[in-house]
Amino acid sequence: MKLAELANGTESIFCMTHADFDGISSAALLMRYMRMGPDHVVFGYPQVQDLKPAMESLLSMHPKNSLVIFTDVSVNDDAVQYIISSLASLRRSGNRIAWIDHHPWSEKAVSAMKRACDLLVCGEGNTCAAERVIEELGTDDDYAMKVKALAHITDFNLTPPKGQEDLILDMVRAITLFKGREGKDAPLRKIAELVSRDDMRNGFIVDAAREYVKASELEISKLRHDCASYEVNGYKIGIGYARDIQSTQACAIIEEQLNTEIEVFINLNGYILNMRSRKGIDCSALASTLGGGGHPQAAAAKLGIKSDSEVGEGISRILKAAEAVLPRRA
Repeated sequence: MKLAELANGTESIFCMTHADFDGISSAALLMRYMRMGPDHVVFGYPQVQDLKPAMESLLSMHPKNSLVIFTDVSVNDDAVQYIISSLASLRRSGNRIAWIDHHPWSEKAVSAMKRACDLLVCGEGNTCAAERVIEELGTDDDYAMKVKALAHITDFNLTPPKGQEDLILDMVRAITLFKGREGKDAPLRKIAELVSRDDMRNGFIVDAAREYVKASELEISKLRHDCASYEVNGYKIGIGYARDIQSTQACAIIEEQLNTEIEVFINLNGYILNMRSRKGIDCSALASTLGGGGHPQAAAAKLGIKSDSEVGEGISRILKAAEAVLPRRA
């Protein structure tokens, strides 16, 4: 069943999505093709402690007889029970549920969510969430193909085509600037709305990107100072910490500084772990051990500390998890 069929006879469209370009593109597609209002979007993360505020925000909108679409948000085992309960509450109000994701899920999560959703698209592949949304929308016009290409490039960390480097950098920087802040939903909704209008070079995005560059200069300097390499089971892991540096950029700095195979960036704003690894090394297994998830070469998790003074303890936790999950090299 496609999204248009699910939406038939409903009063409105609501969406929870991830606060990255893929998630924002997914929301933008729903705005453009399903006339979803920007104020009907909330931004969530897979870890249950971060998912709850977003779900509570969604429930507080009191959707009724509507289609509620979750995009680019994976379902971790520790969050299944909470999600099923929340979806049951939505369904009691006559809502239909669609969940469209592209991350790896456990069999337990898939089995439980199949019973709770009217449409479930999940499991890792070579497509990002926006691409899967486009497939479920059944559209292939020029705008959809443009967004599809941009989302795929950013989500799989590919080299942008010539002429699109600045556009992609500005988008990613603007999103990074806002997503770690209180009240992030309003500016992220605005970015999604601009994407839906194919206005990605809008001054709001360009100005936010410039603000990010200015704000990140000191943090990048701190990251270069506060990173170190560790040997675990024959793997060289680089761990560094700072505030609100775009995750791919931060991990690239750690790799350049330390010549590592796995990079872990601790964003001190929220104590979120962003991981990257070389081909053949699955950093998502490490993220899953820490309650997160993602893809083999790009993953994330929540560190579970409450202050900067606990960073050392957090690093020990990362290294212990790495020792448990990474296969020992001969």
